[in-house]
Amino acid sequence: MTLEQFNRLTEEFSPALIEVSKKCEVEHPTVHSVSKIIRSFGLESKIVEQTRVVAELQIQNSASKNIALRIVMDDPVQAIIGLGALSFLTSCKEQMMGQLRVIFHTSKTGSNFSLKSIQEGELKNICGLWNLRTNSNISSGCVGIKLGSVFSTVEDFALTIFSRSNSSNVITATANIITTLNQLTSRKTDPLKPANITISSIHSSSADTSIPNSVEVKGSYSSSDKAVAHQIPSLIKESVQGLTKAYGLEFEIQTAKHSTVTFDESLSCHLSNAAKEVLGSVKVVDIEYSRYPSPDLTHYLKAVPGTILEIGTGDSKSAVPLEESIRSGFKTVSWAFLKYLQ
Repeated sequence: MTLEQFNRLTEEFSPALIEVSKKCEVEHPTVHSVSKIIRSFGLESKIVEQTRVVAELQIQNSASKNIALRIVMDDPVQAIIGLGALSFLTSCKEQMMGQLRVIFHTSKTGSNFSLKSIQEGELKNICGLWNLRTNSNISSGCVGIKLGSVFSTVEDFALTIFSRSNSSNVITATANIITTLNQLTSRKTDPLKPANITISSIHSSSADTSIPNSVEVKGSYSSSDKAVAHQIPSLIKESVQGLTKAYGLEFEIQTAKHSTVTFDESLSCHLSNAAKEVLGSVKVVDIEYSRYPSPDLTHYLKAVPGTILEIGTGDSKSAVPLEESIRSGFKTVSWAFLKYLQ
């Protein structure tokens, strides 16, 4: 299919895209409403533990041409783009070879679900994953793509705050430390180089109402910039040291070996080229640093090569809210998959 033919078909498909949009807006995308829309395309949908819906469009079984798309269905822009692309590609499936697997997640999905989905073979025979994400810092009608290979350096840490005697200061100090850590990267690191500290669990040494001797805080930190990632441990230590000293407490901190989550450059370039062809180069933003990945996306990107397409939702001047965002995302995704599976 030529680009000219594709543009003509997408214009003819506009009424169907509007219908998908109306269904998502009225029903507020859920596992069941998304599954219902998918079935209306003549495709089967698999609901998994009420957290995600998996749909497959298979034309010919070609292992080298199997790819997946991940979408957070709670975001109506993402849901409409994913459903619209799936419907459009179904209508012209004779132009393609291979398999497209679309994974619609709820926003509450965490790393346990992604790990389970991987173990259950949800990405079996899939050679690449594209992920959609909306970005209000990018103008509506534009898309953003990270072309560099390194995405984020992630490292786990375990922090123990303790007292040699029963001191109520342990709880108070821990609360202040958590607040400080949550604000640390925004205050102490370059704002143009995204970094993040996440607290994942808090446990005290006491299971009843007595005053605990210690509290353990577990979490992780990450950055898309290696220098910033290297800087964060010392920032954490300095902050914790100052606060524990003020409360007359002590602390210990341990870190796990870091891992690097990466984007696949060939998949990123394919997305970028497709976007420039259908939208024009002026509407494609090359992102230098991308935001911190969700836990489930991190696990997917460790399992298969992948990348992210950021859909601009900012400064919309359209009469219909987000119409430009949906159309630009739909055209980019549909053309990218059509070219990939041809």
